[in-house]
Amino acid sequence: YGNTSKCTTVSASDSDQTIKQENYSAYAQDALYLTDNWIAVAGIRYQYYTQYAGKGRPFNVNTDSRDEQWTPKLGLVYKLTPSVSLFANYSQTFMPQSSIASYIGDLPPESSNAYEVGAKFELFDGITADIALFDIHKRNVLYTESVGDETIAKTAGRVRSRGVEVDLAGALTENINIIASYGYTDAKVLEDPDYAGKPLPNVPRHTGSLFLTYDIHNMPGNNTLTFGGGGHGVSRRSATNGADYYLPGYFVADAFAAYKMKLQYPVTLQLNVKNLFDKTYYTSSIATNNLGNQIGDPREVQFTVKMEF
Repeated sequence: YGNTSKCTTVSASDSDQTIKQENYSAYAQDALYLTDNWIAVAGIRYQYYTQYAGKGRPFNVNTDSRDEQWTPKLGLVYKLTPSVSLFANYSQTFMPQSSIASYIGDLPPESSNAYEVGAKFELFDGITADIALFDIHKRNVLYTESVGDETIAKTAGRVRSRGVEVDLAGALTENINIIASYGYTDAKVLEDPDYAGKPLPNVPRHTGSLFLTYDIHNMPGNNTLTFGGGGHGVSRRSATNGADYYLPGYFVADAFAAYKMKLQYPVTLQLNVKNLFDKTYYTSSIATNNLGNQIGDPREVQFTVKMEF
């Protein structure tokens, strides 16, 4: 990593990159209240697309296709108690994909089948929590890699992502509010001649966030001061299809303060600081053997004035 030479030439084969895509879709969904406790949800989506892509001098067409697909969605909710609900969902997705890169074989649309079960709770007055288990299988996931001076597009036969997500939100006290989340994801390639068994690039196994706010309501003039802080972070994750190297995990802190004045037209003064400690971190890679990474935003300070009328 970091040892690639500086580009000094213009590649004719990578010039005039063009992608044109048109999508047309229609969607219908309905919720059926079967009993006081059971709710069923059903939906269906129709999608039609055309796409055209290519590059190079002379121009080389790499994608020229059209297709259509029906995708269903089903859900079931059971209200166990007034404060606890259980749910289960099933859905299919369909996403056309094109590439300006040269490709080996066809680039069929990406499709997936997703299963989810979980529960929603009202723990205390003002506190809600969600937990969900998911299992997603995708086919024809697009990836690219460099072969000499050419970027080649391929599709993995089947990939899987499974895990758990937990969310918590609400008022801890009259003045303190919390928003927190945690996710665990096990994502890897199941079927592919080159990368079967490898982790999916740019998918961290652990993600999390925590944010707390504190409200002071008895300010002069019956105004309100709110301040808070928190952050979000991820664990390390593979940066290439073959897991040749990993991007390090990170945690980025944010903070804010807001002062709301109860005037004839309420005015709010707010100061936000993102990446409070000006941490250097990497959000993602381009997931090829070109070793390109996306750097996260540096510290950002923003002051806003909002008037309601």
